[in-house]
Amino acid sequence: MLTAYLACLLFGGTLVAFSVLGGAFDGDADLDADADADGDDVADVALGWLPLSSLRFWTFMLAFGGLTGALLTWLGTVAAPLVALIALAVGYLSGIGITRAVHHLGKTEVGAGITADDFVGVNGSVLLPVGRARLGQVRVEIGGRFVDRSATTEDATPLPPDTPVLVYGVHDDGSLQVTRAAAADAPES
Repeated sequence: MLTAYLACLLFGGTLVAFSVLGGAFDGDADLDADADADGDDVADVALGWLPLSSLRFWTFMLAFGGLTGALLTWLGTVAAPLVALIALAVGYLSGIGITRAVHHLGKTEVGAGITADDFVGVNGSVLLPVGRARLGQVRVEIGGRFVDRSATTEDATPLPPDTPVLVYGVHDDGSLQVTRAAAADAPES
């Protein structure tokens, strides 16, 4: 059994190392079958506990299950059938834990606290030229964070980069309606 544990450790550990060093899991390259366990569908709940199609789950299950099995076998203090059960349990819990944690982090929205009303009345500056028929981009500061948003203006002349602007509306698509800021309203540089 030691050979099987070492093979699992080698395969899973290699994938974990590549994911840590090379960012192999950026963008969630899994085919995760993770489900929101809200009771909507029994199959979704079951797949949340055993994500068979998740590469991340299998990677961590093999790595940590193999590590546990190899260490317990080398120590020789636990009977072989019990080593297999412990290795399987540790691997499963590691795989599920990592998969669920990454799934939860992926659902967290960075700008969830900012609403459309927060933009109205805020000063900013133009990043990409803004015009009547030309969607540009502006940067505003809200709650200590800089937010870049698409913007348009009803001003007669286009607004070039670095022009101080005032947000006076938000379109349904989330883009901002801006106008040239008065000198007194201009943000400090």
